[in-house]
Amino acid sequence: MIENHLKYEPASSSKYAGIKQAIKERGKIHIKTLYFFTYFMLGFAFFKSNVQNQHDADSIIRVFLDEALALYSLCFFAGCFFIFKLLEFLSKKSSIFECLKNIFYWLSNTSYEFILGLLVVYIFGFAIHAPISVNSIPWLDTSNFYAYVFFSLSLIFITFSLGLFAFVEKEVLKQSNVPKILLIISLTLLLVVLLTNVKS
Repeated sequence: MIENHLKYEPASSSKYAGIKQAIKERGKIHIKTLYFFTYFMLGFAFFKSNVQNQHDADSIIRVFLDEALALYSLCFFAGCFFIFKLLEFLSKKSSIFECLKNIFYWLSNTSYEFILGLLVVYIFGFAIHAPISVNSIPWLDTSNFYAYVFFSLSLIFITFSLGLFAFVEKEVLKQSNVPKILLIISLTLLLVVLLTNVKS
């Protein structure tokens, strides 16, 4: 009985090895992005306040979080991702498209990470009450600490789970329902936060 259990456990863990590795790798990429944007943001804020003696949080946020920049980033990602998927399909028929596929994979992945960085700046804007973030959804009461935390976490986990669906192979995703469950829970949490914290 014990021997059978020991035999089953490695087989079971190897069954999920692909999805575990994919989540680990995507997580590492996201953490690097978060570190970069967070420290760059703090460094820029320090420079503006201590060197240039400007203490307007909104002007600091607006350097990074501009509506045109966000829209351009989304359009650029959508275009690159569409071309990547097209080249991925064509590369199955001919290896001549393999190099181009890798280039557009890198472009779509990088632009996706940039969008994640903009999202972090957006959330950071709520933390310091920058008007550009707060006024974007004036009907949501993010002054509630728990609402702000759950709102931020839900956005980050939605972005993370969508990244898994976008950049992890379908065969690997089929190994586990974790990405689907994570997306459903994150969307549900976001919906609950939005519905329970609407300003009257």
